[in-house]
Amino acid sequence: MQKKSAGLKNNVDLTNGSTMIETLVGFLVVVIMILMFSKVVSVSVEMLNATQKVIDRTELFNEKVYLRKNYWKTAGMDIYYTIDTEKTNTKNKAKQIKLQQKDASVNYYFDDEDTNLKMFRFNMKDMINGTTK
Repeated sequence: MQKKSAGLKNNVDLTNGSTMIETLVGFLVVVIMILMFSKVVSVSVEMLNATQKVIDRTELFNEKVYLRKNYWKTAGMDIYYTIDTEKTNTKNKAKQIKLQQKDASVNYYFDDEDTNLKMFRFNMKDMINGTTK
C-alpha cells in the first residue's frame, strides 16, 4: 500500500528506503565479515612466523653440519632392524637384522648450542670393493 501526499509538488512515495532493522542487520553482516577476514589474516601471519623460525633453525643447523666436518662423532653401537612378522609374508622366517660395528658405523652430529638438532650418518661397507661408503 502506497501513501501519497496531497499536492502536485509533494508527490512522495513513503515506502521507499530501508528500516532501522535492515540497516543494523546489514551493518552487523559487514562487521562479522571484517572480523572473520582479520582473524584469517592474523592466523596466517602467526603460521608464517612459526614456519620462518623453523626454516631459520634448520638452515643454521645445516650450515654448522657442513662447515664443521670434524665435529662428527662415532656412535659405538650396533644397528638392529626388527621385522614386523604380522605385516610381512608368513614364509619370511627372519625376525631381526643386525649390522655389527665391523659392517656399518653410525656417525652423528649434535648441535647443543643453538638448535638442539641431531643428524645421523650411516656408513656401510661395500660388499664388492670392501670400502666404506
